[in-house]
Amino acid sequence: MKLTTPQIVWHSKEPVFSADFHHSGELWRLATGGADKDIKIWKVVREEGGKVKIVFMSSLSRHSGSVNVVRFSPNGELLASAGDDNVVCLWRLGEGGGASSNIATDTTLVNKETWNVTKMLRGHVEDIYDACWSASSSYLVTGSVDNTAIIWDISKGQSLCTLADSKQYVQGVAWDPIGQYLATLSNDRYLRVYAVEQKFKCVHSVSKMTVPENQEKGGGAGRQFRMWIDESLSFFFRRLTFSPDGNLLVVPAGRYENGEKTTNMTYIFTKSNLAKPAVCLPCPEKATVVVKFCPKLFKLRGDASEHHKSLFSLPYRMVYAVASLDAVLLYDTQQTTPFAYLSNIHYSGITDLAWSEDGLVLVITSSDAYCSIVTFEPTELGVVMATEDLPQSMKKSNAVSETKKNGITLLKSPVESGTKSAGNGDAIEEGKVNETEASTEPGRATENLEMSRLMGVTVREGGGR
Repeated sequence: MKLTTPQIVWHSKEPVFSADFHHSGELWRLATGGADKDIKIWKVVREEGGKVKIVFMSSLSRHSGSVNVVRFSPNGELLASAGDDNVVCLWRLGEGGGASSNIATDTTLVNKETWNVTKMLRGHVEDIYDACWSASSSYLVTGSVDNTAIIWDISKGQSLCTLADSKQYVQGVAWDPIGQYLATLSNDRYLRVYAVEQKFKCVHSVSKMTVPENQEKGGGAGRQFRMWIDESLSFFFRRLTFSPDGNLLVVPAGRYENGEKTTNMTYIFTKSNLAKPAVCLPCPEKATVVVKFCPKLFKLRGDASEHHKSLFSLPYRMVYAVASLDAVLLYDTQQTTPFAYLSNIHYSGITDLAWSEDGLVLVITSSDAYCSIVTFEPTELGVVMATEDLPQSMKKSNAVSETKKNGITLLKSPVESGTKSAGNGDAIEEGKVNETEASTEPGRATENLEMSRLMGVTVREGGGR
């Protein structure tokens, strides 16, 4: 693993708020959005020795305010951007370059690609902070300072539904890749989960957690505390995410109270119980703000011994990055302790994360106007699962399968409720958490697992209960 911070003027020395990767043939495109009101498209070339070459491709100018989020559609056809002007722009790559209405604002840069706005979605009345596509690329959800999340019908270019449950800013949105749920995180200290097939009915509002009596040191009555950081902490984003297989929801901006001590947390929920976290991951210093999964699935490490047994009953490993305001932690689903900790890389807060499609590049954006690039060797994170061994829900042949229900086009789930195809003939129970003991390897921190046990929800068989 190598980390570099290229001395590139990404957005006219203004904060970089978002980044996202797109893969087309042999060309890796990276989109970034920043406070200069523009979207930049870059070509990312991975060279020998883990070095990365960044080449400017195009500057997209249409927004009248800071661009807070950029996201490519899963089918690769569109780029969605949104920000402080309350508008969502949908961009499509055209033919040719240079002579474009989207002229680069820096006169030393010449556009090599032409990107055109195909639709402008208007409905929010305040800044837009986050966005997420449905797996079918037919819908987009956006979260805003106006206390709402809007689901957009892309083909019609209009809003399908407005979620107005939040009492304060909606700072993070996530769409389940299986198409069953949508989640929002607001600074009113609520995680809300909506059932897509029930016309986006809010089925879970998660705000408080009660520590059972037997988890309290010294006994006594159970104690209730708020799980999320309040609005007094000045950061824009609370970017939660679902895992690529749809089994897990990982949520930043958490907190845990232990007596008078408060610890920053990231919570993991399983699909079988989105009302209560199964795992909690402490963050050493500042609050966590964004979580992103590597798009690749990996074979389990080691053998089938107890030492290598996965935390979750999954026949594969998933790798994910958790960013706090000043550090990035890398985890996998076989353990609760991070396998890498990256700190002191930026002078100001981290704002977003982006993985390349092959999982070998991780981009970290910051409000200090720079981006850091983390590169991995081909097998450094693990052995990638073969396509035929992937869960049925992740195979590309199923990604475009859709069904109509309640007037909404939904991604058709290839698995039955309560089970997931493991791709190797086995069926695994959704959200099942295996009995796991803290590692005894020298230098291996056990604080994460201990804190999870304080929550009383992690280390037992049967759906993480």
